[in-house]
Amino acid sequence: MGDLSTLDQLVDPANAAVVIVDMQNDYCHPDGAFAKDGHDIAMVETMLPRLATFLERAREAGVHLVFIRMLHDDDHSSGPMRERQGRLRVGSDYPRPDTWGAELCKPLTMRAGDVEFTKYRYGAFTNADLEPYLREKGIQSLIFTGVATNVCVESTAREAFMRDFYVVVARDCVAACYEHTHNGSLENLEHHFGRVVPASEIEGAWERR
Repeated sequence: MGDLSTLDQLVDPANAAVVIVDMQNDYCHPDGAFAKDGHDIAMVETMLPRLATFLERAREAGVHLVFIRMLHDDDHSSGPMRERQGRLRVGSDYPRPDTWGAELCKPLTMRAGDVEFTKYRYGAFTNADLEPYLREKGIQSLIFTGVATNVCVESTAREAFMRDFYVVVARDCVAACYEHTHNGSLENLEHHFGRVVPASEIEGAWERR
């Protein structure tokens, strides 16, 4: 297939997958570890219903859904990670395996045909199985959603671009703790790595099919 130049081409179900990054209880639920540590999840709570609707529209259009799940455990810890914890006075990283905090935050659900990849670092392509799966499915373009805009979403979008995937970010289906980091990340992504558009524009492209 040739180069993809229009939004309609970039989000066409024949070419695209929606990537849902780290929408887990520890990051997104008011009783999760992130909120209990004092982080502001108001933007996440506002975004969550919009994302749930967007994923339903994606399923209706026949777009692949790829869920990314973050985990922390002792086997995958490292010196740089422990240095970060000490410097920021973070007692422990989360979510931990086999906990409520690691589960997908409701009302999001996985359905038949959806896939999930686990990561232990910010970027999802550190899971060596992700890229072969996308290539096997003929996916050229990734539509990014999830949290946090400026950390795991941006890290994975950067990795995708470096691997020659097209990058689209659904502006109102990503969130972070702070407006300035969220907006700065979106500006950086748009200038250097892909397109940043409202979810409604992506849905409109699906409807035009």
